[in-house]
Amino acid sequence: MPKLKIKDVAAHLGVEPQSAGRLLRELNLTTADSLDRIRLSYIARLRAEAGNNGQSPERERLLTARRKLLEAELRKRMRQSIDVDEAQRILVGGAQSCRTRLDTVDRRLRANFPALPEDVLQFIRREHTEALAMVAIDVGEPEEDEKEVAR
Repeated sequence: MPKLKIKDVAAHLGVEPQSAGRLLRELNLTTADSLDRIRLSYIARLRAEAGNNGQSPERERLLTARRKLLEAELRKRMRQSIDVDEAQRILVGGAQSCRTRLDTVDRRLRANFPALPEDVLQFIRREHTEALAMVAIDVGEPEEDEKEVAR
């Protein structure tokens, strides 16, 4: 039996010549096989793809790759996000730690530097009072503007 030409295989299967060559490779066939064998293998492949929700193996691989990429992106974003209650707990804890630390600075200065002039200590106390007022803001309470927006 003479060897077939790719254009004859393409015409018989109703595909482009480039696709016919690719199909023969994917079906593990050559132009030395008969047109009947090539056609039957091609039909079997089409049926298998149809049973696979009509998706070709290439399409299925593409969808799987996209799904894995989206899942990886979601996992990355979930690690970067934080629950609102957790954020509030962290902020309040940080504010309390800062307040505690600032509360004791003037006493520690007095203990470590007994000769420190009183006017310097008064200045430090004033600065601490302002800093403590800023830290004392209740992190959990929304501002009035935010309450209006929420309504």
